[in-house]
Amino acid sequence: MHISQPAISKHIQNLENELNLTLFKRNRYGLELTEIGEKLFIEINNAVDTLVLAEDKIKGIRNINIVL
Repeated sequence: MHISQPAISKHIQNLENELNLTLFKRNRYGLELTEIGEKLFIEINNAVDTLVLAEDKIKGIRNINIVL
């Protein structure tokens, strides 16, 4: 991703502060999603899937050749 670990940590911290939620449990082995973090991940993943599907549909419409 070409992003340093401290930068990722800062982005996570900023997101948690903005949402006023704890998205990750921190331990000596790394990070684990909290229950609310898992729910947010599912919602975001669904939204991204919807956007990708819409993009594919638009590309399909753009490639239609109408012959008169």
